[in-house]
Parts: sequence; C-alpha cells; structure tokens
Amino acid sequence: MRGPLRRSIAALLIAAVLLAGAGFGAAIANEAGLVIEHGDGSVTYVLVTFPEDEIASIELLRKSGLSLTTVSSGGFGEAVCSIESEGCGVTDCRTRLCQTGDANSPFWKFFRAGDESAWVMQPLGASAAKVRGGEIDLWSWTGGDPALAVVDLAGIVELTGAPAERPEDAVYVARFDATGSPIAARESEDPADGQTLAGGLMLLVLGGVALFLLVRRRRPAQRP
Repeated sequence: MRGPLRRSIAALLIAAVLLAGAGFGAAIANEAGLVIEHGDGSVTYVLVTFPEDEIASIELLRKSGLSLTTVSSGGFGEAVCSIESEGCGVTDCRTRLCQTGDANSPFWKFFRAGDESAWVMQPLGASAAKVRGGEIDLWSWTGGDPALAVVDLAGIVELTGAPAERPEDAVYVARFDATGSPIAARESEDPADGQTLAGGLMLLVLGGVALFLLVRRRRPAQRP
C-alpha cells in the first residue's frame, strides 16, 4: 500500500473516531426537575437538562415541552393560565388567575422543593424565580396545599426512566394516574438519539469510502 493511500485511509478512520467522540461524549451542565400535580390526582414528572448555570422557572416550564398558556402580569412577569390544557383561558387568567368566587377555587400554584421535605410556595412568580441544577419546581392545580409528597431529583430520574448518560437540552417525561399507575404519554426528547443516528450513518459512509479505496488500490491493473 502506497503512502498517499495509507494516509487517506488513516485520515478517514481518525475522522470517524472524532465524530463518534463528539456524538457520544457530550456532558450536561445542569438538570432540574419539574412536577405537575393535576386536579384529577394524576402527576406528570419531567427531567430537563440545560447548559446554563440557572434559568427562570417559566423557562423550565417551556423547556419541558408541555403545552402552556401564560399572560403578562406586569411587574410579576408571566402568570400561568393552563398546563396541558388544564386551567383557564387568557381572559379569566388575566382578571382573576382562573379563580372564581369560591375561596377554595383552584389555580396554578407554584412551589419549590425545600430543604425539610416540604413544598415551599414561591410568591415572586415563575419569571423571577431561578432554577439551578438539582432543584425541583412543583405546579399544583389547587386552591390549597399540594397533596403530593416531595420527591428528590434522583426520584425524578427513576420515575422518568432517564438514561445514565444525559446530554444537554434533553427532556424526559412520565405521567402517572391518581393510583400511581403509568399513563401513556408522548415520548421523551433526547438529542442524543439524533446524534447517534447521524453519527452511525457517517461512520458507515466513511468506512465504505475507506474500503473502496483499499479494494481499488489492490485491484490488479488491466492489460490493454
């Protein structure tokens, strides 16, 4: 095998290794949990990974991929009207945050997992509250206190079935009914899936090119 051909094949193999490393070796910066306690007793758990040092709680909700309706509430930022179509429309939300005249009328109340296994209400709202790695937000459709026990991030990882290797900007979702039984939900979004497919195809292409060059070089020249 001549030097130029050897170098060409070696370059292709090195490129394949670098592509594989880029596709599979990405590490996450931070991850946070999101819990949605629905009015019927069902619960949605979400694990979100993100590269920033911190993000606003309203941004965590958006990154979750759950359907969301909000309105501006002046100096308090955005108010949450509905999550996954549960809540109220913009008009009712803007005037009274989905509540009626009943003192126990539900609305989307915002909590954060505290240090003493308790949900702590966040009075400043989701636009002002910042989420850092390891923290967990709870949104409960209730007029009182959450009925759900506090869960830690390891629990959310287990509940959502998130893999051990989790890339940036990935979302893992699981929903359970009031009895704790899983409910079929949309598939979690993992950017690594697309990277794996693209990386695998590129490896096949590069390998095919290298094989073609090798076979062509070894093929005996045809006599005229």
